[in-house]
Amino acid sequence: MLNRKALIFSLIVLFMLSISAVSASDNTFNEGTGLNEDIADLNDFSDLNSNFNNGLSSNAVHGLDDDSNNNLSSENMISSSDDEKQDDLEGSDSDSIKDNLNSNSIKDQNNSNSSTADKSNTKIQTKISAKDINTYYKEKSSLVLYLKDNKNQALSNKTIKLSLNGKTYAQLTDKLGKASFSLYGLKPNSYDAKIEFYGDDDYKKSVRTVKVNVKKVDISINTKDFSTYLNSNIFFSVKVLNKLTKSPVEGIRIQFNVYSSQKNYKNYYALSDKDGIATLKKNLKLGSYDVYTYVKDDGQKDYINYRNTKNKVSIKISAPGEMGCSSIYIHVNENESAVAFRRDSTYAADLYIVAQKWHGRNAVKQYKLTGTYFFHAIVTSDGWLVGTGGADNPTINKKIESLAGQMVSSNNIQNSKLNTIRKYERSLGIGHFAIVDPKGNYAIVWKSGYVKGKLKNGQYIDVPNSRGMFRKGSYKSFSKDTATAALRIAATDRFGVNRRDITVFHYKRSTKNYQTSAQVKAYAANDKGNLAGRRTGGKSDNIHYKKTYISRSKLPGTPNKKLLGTHSFGKIDTLIKTQTKVSAPALTANQNQTKYFKVTVRNKKTNKTLRGVKISLKVYTGSKFKSYAVTTNKSGVANFNTKALSAGTHNVTISQANHKYIVSGSSKIVIKTVKKNNTVNSTNSSVVNGSGVNGSSSSNASVNNASEPINNSTTDNSSENNGSAGNSSSSDSSVGNGTASDGYVGNGSSSDSSVGNGTASDGSMGNSSTSDGSAGNGSNFASVLDVSAAINSDSNVGNDSQSNSKTETKLSSMKTDILTSFIKLIN
Repeated sequence: MLNRKALIFSLIVLFMLSISAVSASDNTFNEGTGLNEDIADLNDFSDLNSNFNNGLSSNAVHGLDDDSNNNLSSENMISSSDDEKQDDLEGSDSDSIKDNLNSNSIKDQNNSNSSTADKSNTKIQTKISAKDINTYYKEKSSLVLYLKDNKNQALSNKTIKLSLNGKTYAQLTDKLGKASFSLYGLKPNSYDAKIEFYGDDDYKKSVRTVKVNVKKVDISINTKDFSTYLNSNIFFSVKVLNKLTKSPVEGIRIQFNVYSSQKNYKNYYALSDKDGIATLKKNLKLGSYDVYTYVKDDGQKDYINYRNTKNKVSIKISAPGEMGCSSIYIHVNENESAVAFRRDSTYAADLYIVAQKWHGRNAVKQYKLTGTYFFHAIVTSDGWLVGTGGADNPTINKKIESLAGQMVSSNNIQNSKLNTIRKYERSLGIGHFAIVDPKGNYAIVWKSGYVKGKLKNGQYIDVPNSRGMFRKGSYKSFSKDTATAALRIAATDRFGVNRRDITVFHYKRSTKNYQTSAQVKAYAANDKGNLAGRRTGGKSDNIHYKKTYISRSKLPGTPNKKLLGTHSFGKIDTLIKTQTKVSAPALTANQNQTKYFKVTVRNKKTNKTLRGVKISLKVYTGSKFKSYAVTTNKSGVANFNTKALSAGTHNVTISQANHKYIVSGSSKIVIKTVKKNNTVNSTNSSVVNGSGVNGSSSSNASVNNASEPINNSTTDNSSENNGSAGNSSSSDSSVGNGTASDGYVGNGSSSDSSVGNGTASDGSMGNSSTSDGSAGNGSNFASVLDVSAAINSDSNVGNDSQSNSKTETKLSSMKTDILTSFIKLIN
C-alpha cells in the first residue's frame, strides 16, 4: 500500500512541477503575479502531502476521475510482486476479485475442452476413387486410384495402403492424388482389393474395396522363315503374344523341334523375354531345316491356353558373303588418324577408290559394284572416318551411308541415328557400322546394339561383324608407323574365313602460316591370312584408285603394302576453325600522330565479339609490306597505333594468327603530311620619347602558332612617336596569340595598363633599356602616358620565371604612383 501511495505522490509532484513550469513561462513578464501563484501552489501541495501522511483509503483521492483511478490500479497490479498482489486482494474488493479469478479459471477449462472437440470436428472428409479390374495372367496391368477431399481436390503425398491376396502394399499419392499398384504376377482368380487412407491431422480416414479379376491367357506364337550365314551368331527366334491383347508375354517356355534334310531332329528350349522373344541360340551347319515351334510349359498349364500354337518354319544356313569383314580405326591425335578395311567374301569384286563431294565435304570413298553397291570406308577432308560391313543389301547400305553423312554434316554423333542403323543391321542379320570424329569420339553399331566411346591419342579399335571379337588397344604395339600398324591390326583379326584384301587410308593435317591443309595416303595389300592362321592368298581383288587401275596380282602380301596414291584435300580451315566477321573501318591520321586503327572480330554464327583472338595485319607501303600481330581485347577489338607509319595511303590485309579462328578482311590507313609553321620576327624596334630615345629593342624574337601558320607577319624598323612603347605587330595587330597596342605589353589580353602573362618565343623581351635625360630607370614619370616604358624599366616584363602575384603587386604599386603623379600633374 505504501508503494501505491508513493507512486500517486510522485505523479502529483511531477504534475505540480509541470504546472509551475508553465506558469513561470506564462508569467515571464509579470514576475510579481507569478511569485504569488507559486506560493499558493506550494501551500496546496503541503496540504496534499499531509493527507498522504495520514493515510489514504481506497476512496481517498477524489480529485482523480474514474478512468485515471482504473489506470493507476491496473498499472500497479502489473508491476507488483506476488506479496503486493496478495495485499490488494485483502482490500475491500478482495472477495470480488477472487470470485472473478475462479470464474475465469473455470471458463478457461471449458474453452480447452471445447477447442479439442472442435478440432476433431473440423477434419476434412476424403474419398478414394478406383474401378474394378479385369486382366489376364502375365499381362502388364495396374490398379489405379485417386485420393481427393470433399471438394474434389487432389490430395498429394498421402500414404495409401493396398491389401491384396494376403499382402499389403503402400504407395504415396502424386500431385494428382494418384497411386498405382502393379497386378503383374497374379494368378487367374477373383480378388478383393482393399484400399485405405488412414487419415492425418487434417483429413479423415477413407476406405474402398474393388474387385480384381485375373483370367487365363491365350497364347499365340508369331514365326516366319529365316535364313542366315554359317557361324554368323545370328539366331532364329519367335515372339510370344497374348492372343487377345497382342501384348508380349514373358516367361513362357518354347520348344523348338529342328529337323535336318535327312529328317533327323533335335529339341531345343527357350524362355520368352520381356519383349516376348524366345531365341534358338544354336549355330546350325550349312543346309536347310524345318523347325516346329510350340509352347511346352507344364508348370503354367493351369494359367495359360496354348492349343493350336504349333508352327512350322524353314531355316536356311548359307556360306557367308561379306560376312567376315572388319574395320580398323587409329587415332594418333587430332591431326593424324587412319582407317583400314578388310574385305571378307566368297566372291571377287573390283574395288573403287574415288575423291568426291560428300555431304558438304570433300572425301575419299571406297566401294564395290559387283553384285550390288556397298560402301566400305570413307575419309573426309576434316578427318571423319566411317566404315561398314555385312550382308549385301544396296538399299540398306545406302540408307546407312546417308545417316552417316548427316551426322558428319552436323558434327554430332546422334543416338537417334545410331538406333535407326541398328534396326537396319538387325534386319540384315549380320554386319557392323562405325564412325569416328576428328577428336577420337566414336560409335559402333551391331545388330545387338551400339556402343560409344572416345579414343585416346595412340589408341585403336578393331570392329568386325562379330561383336564378340572386338579389340581395342595401343596401335604402337603393332608398329610405330601408323599405316603399317593399321595393316597389321587388320591382318591379325581372326574373324572371317574368306580373307581377300586390306586397304588403309592414312589421314594427316599440316599447318603453315596459320593455315591448315590435309591429305590422305591410300595403301593396299593382299590378306593372305598368314597372320591369322589361314591361307587365302588367291582371293585378292582388283583396285581402281581414282583413274589408276591396280591389278590384284600387283598387291603384295601382308605384312607388306603398296602405296596407291596421295590425295590432297587442300585448305580445310573453314571446316575445322570457327568462322568470324571482321569490321575494320578505314582510318585517316596525321603523320607522327598517335591514332589507332581498330579491328573488331565477331563469331559469325552468334555475332558475339571474341576476346583474345590473335590476328595478323599486313600494312602495305606501295608493293612492300610489314606484318604486325595484334590481339583483341575484352570488347573484341584489336588496336594498332599508326604513329610510326609514313605519309601516304597504306592498304591493310587482315588474317588469323591463331589455330582456332578464321579471320579475313581488308581496309586502308591514310597518313597526311603536316605543313611547317611560319614564324614572326621583330627587329630594330625603337621608341622616340620627347627629347630622349628609349632604345628598347627585341632581336630575333619569334612567336609560333602551333595550330595555324601566320602569313605576312614580320615587321622591321617599326617606331612610335606618341610617348608609348612601340610593339611590332602583324597586319591584324596580333602576334601569335597576344595583342599589343597603345601601352599594353605581352601576349594574351591586357587592360588597365596591366601586363599579360604571355611571352615571346624565348620567354623574354630582350635586353630593353631606357635612357631619358629627365627620368632615369623609370623611377619618375615625365608623363602618365609613358606607361610602357615604366613597366619595362621596373618589372622586366615577359620573364617566364616571374609569378602572377608579383606582377599584380607591382601593378598595384604602379597604379598608386600613377595616381600620385596624376594629382601632382593636376596641381
